[in-house]
Amino acid sequence: GLHRWLVGATWLAFLWPFLFFSLSGSKLPPYILPVVVPLMALACAFEAKGEEPVTLRRAGIELVILGGLFLGYALLDHRLPEQAGLWVFGLGAAWIAFGLWCVWPRYMSVKHLLAGLAACLLLLTLAAERSAGPVKEMASLIPAAPKDAEWISYGVYRQGVPWYTGRRCVVLDGTGELAFGREHLSPADQARWLPEGTIGPSALADRLKAETGRPVVLVADPEDWAKLPDAERSGFTVLARTRGNVLAERR
Repeated sequence: GLHRWLVGATWLAFLWPFLFFSLSGSKLPPYILPVVVPLMALACAFEAKGEEPVTLRRAGIELVILGGLFLGYALLDHRLPEQAGLWVFGLGAAWIAFGLWCVWPRYMSVKHLLAGLAACLLLLTLAAERSAGPVKEMASLIPAAPKDAEWISYGVYRQGVPWYTGRRCVVLDGTGELAFGREHLSPADQARWLPEGTIGPSALADRLKAETGRPVVLVADPEDWAKLPDAERSGFTVLARTRGNVLAERR
């Protein structure tokens, strides 16, 4: 009886978050990660005694395949900076090596298995941070802007702007994950803080300057910045550039 209750509770721990975030109108992919733990526990619970070698071999093959994908990504995606590419390459090589050990588990113990899996996950976290972190980093850009500036985050909400400046920023044409909240704002607040497809960067910057009397800066992805018409870009002065962002001040 107790076993059935435990299995039922674990199923509930998996299904409830999975269904909730699947149906939610405001969600991001990482929100679903907590369901992996009860799902893994269920997989172990339903594994028959004596199947461990087969399961370990299957996991090893999966690690080798995933490691190969990481290696291919590191070698073929030239947009990755050199340091990030080395981390992703090292991640792929480590996953392949550990996966091969799982396929032929000579001298492998439970401690070795758990330590290897933990190391693989740690490498994944570090490689992801080295690849995506610099694109989102705002600390190096903030000092280049006037201290009392009004900020426009173009194309996406850059959470680092209010964190470092202590000021709320306007998100232009980048509602994204804020869509649920935007729907519950008044039309006036939508136009003030989350304008979407109704105004260009220059017009918005001019409006903010007139309303606040402060300088206005815009931060955009380099590709989004390059796609703006010349008439839009010519009204801004570029203050700083990083790999992931362009900072420009309205003249």
